Amino acid sequence: MIVDYQGRIISEHGYGAEPSYAGGIIDVEALRQYRARSLWGNWLRDIRTEQFRCIYERPIYPKNLGLEKHPGQHADHDEIRRRVLEDLVERGIYRRPAHEKTEKTEREKVTAD
Repeated sequence: MIVDYQGRIISEHGYGAEPSYAGGIIDVEALRQYRARSLWGNWLRDIRTEQFRCIYERPIYPKNLGLEKHPGQHADHDEIRRRVLEDLVERGIYRRPAHEKTEKTEREKVTAD
């Protein structure tokens, strides 16, 4: 599906077993004019990107995972995603759900005994 800057569908294709594509003309000049003139619909200029600096100052996802070999099966990807999530928790960007905190505390007690 291709959607323009105002949310209008320019082109889409249905679902099915056959390979397909969506094609359409993207009017970049119309977008530029809209951004320059719109006081209320241009939300991009209102985004406070500086508040995300702490999240993106260090890379989140490891780079070049497929550089030397194919990244592998789903299990490999799952492990990478788990490590990424754990890193986000350690950085203080994500917080564990309450039930995970309790489960982790219980596991630590059992391990310490």
